[in-house]
Amino acid sequence: MFQPSMQNIYRYFIISLLITVAVNFSAAQNKTAGSDKSSEVKWWNGFLVKMDVVSPVVTGFSDSEHFGMEGSVQFNLKRKIFPVYEIGFGGADKLSSNAIRFNTNGVFQRIGVDFGLLKQSNDKELINNMLTGGVRLGWSNFSYDLTNLSLSDDYWGGSQTLNFEGRSTTKTWYEIVVGIQVQVYKNLYMGWNIRNRHFFKEDTSGNIVPWYIPGYGKSGSSNTGFNYTIGYHF
Repeated sequence: MFQPSMQNIYRYFIISLLITVAVNFSAAQNKTAGSDKSSEVKWWNGFLVKMDVVSPVVTGFSDSEHFGMEGSVQFNLKRKIFPVYEIGFGGADKLSSNAIRFNTNGVFQRIGVDFGLLKQSNDKELINNMLTGGVRLGWSNFSYDLTNLSLSDDYWGGSQTLNFEGRSTTKTWYEIVVGIQVQVYKNLYMGWNIRNRHFFKEDTSGNIVPWYIPGYGKSGSSNTGFNYTIGYHF
């Protein structure tokens, strides 16, 4: 999962937000008075299957220490409420400067809901661009290896090398998500979102913890990342 600098994330988000709002405003203004029919929005409006394209590209064209891929299904209820299910596979292989190696991979899942922040209509002439905000509950059950860890004995002197292999754990977290989605052609959509992730419970100080968690990213009380997606509406 790609995690660029915060400055670039906010710059692209603001530009995309302004474009999305401008296009929707223009489309609404171009609507003729004669087309002011019933604007009641249907309850069920299909679903969108999306694939994140950032992580595979970054993994394939860089020496990134972590890798991943994910997809999602987003359901459209009244063009305002969007339940989401996300699933993916990720991992990491890191060798530190003092020769400590960390390795992991595993499946992760998320469920949640997005809410449309722009006014929607049943009018087919309007472009289906969306600004959304929502939440996710994420979890991953995975195993990891931490090898060549050197510990010094301050009392007796000397040191010993420890290897922790095949350690299994489950991590859960929540995410605050803000995203933009643009209809580029008929049922084809593109979009991206910013995610701020937080653990429900932090690891106890002094315990051996994984450096990277599939679906969450680098271990820490919180982190931020983003996805760039291509999707098809059914």
